Amino acid sequence: MFRNDILWTNRKQATLDQHVVIYEENNYDCKPNCYHFYILVSLRSLLWTFLSISAAILVVSSTLTPDWLIAPPSALSVGSNTSGSKTVWKRQTIGLIFQCSAKVQFDKLLEICKPVHANVNWAWKSCILLLGASSLLLTVTAISSVISICVKSICRKSIFTLTGLVQSIAGLLLVVGIVLFPAGWGSDANTKICGDGVSPFYVGACQLGWASYAIGLATIIIFGAAALSMYADSSTSTDQAEREILNGHRCICLI
Repeated sequence: MFRNDILWTNRKQATLDQHVVIYEENNYDCKPNCYHFYILVSLRSLLWTFLSISAAILVVSSTLTPDWLIAPPSALSVGSNTSGSKTVWKRQTIGLIFQCSAKVQFDKLLEICKPVHANVNWAWKSCILLLGASSLLLTVTAISSVISICVKSICRKSIFTLTGLVQSIAGLLLVVGIVLFPAGWGSDANTKICGDGVSPFYVGACQLGWASYAIGLATIIIFGAAALSMYADSSTSTDQAEREILNGHRCICLI
């Protein structure tokens, strides 16, 4: 009887081992399929995504806007002897790409813009190229930050670290572009708007527009996002995240 108990125990253990092997094989086959179809976010990764998108929007909008330098408004008196004279307020702004002239006449705003690339020096053109390249890179990082919600690696490399590296490169391009921007203030386009006293690193009668401050803020955000990418990566690679994935959860939110 004791021998029969041993045989029964061995048979039960063999059956249990067989179930364990089947379970591991099923989980192994499921991992490649389940890995690509889950959503995993944390507070750090969400903050990183928000900063990445915000920086891209700031840089792109600042590059395209004409509000980099603003000339003081000037008053003109126009009209005829029969209709009487009217005061027209003229406001001129200049950006990296466009130069705009706005007039307020008869309670209506008339704005005319034209490219400035023909009247700028090499420093200004270099600034345009650097900020354009940075805008392109940051647009890519903004898209990849959204994709990181469901895709964690590209070519076996963490999408967070790769995106953070691209953000660092874009930030360096912005820093060089910001230095070249005031170096190009002595161009002919600025002289016509800001007066003869304008020179490199001296804006003359003009004042800085909102785009000049926005690009500085965007640079700080970019380097902050690049540093945060490492913490976003570690926050989505914890043991808790792995347990949630193995349990079959498709939407995972971590603190």
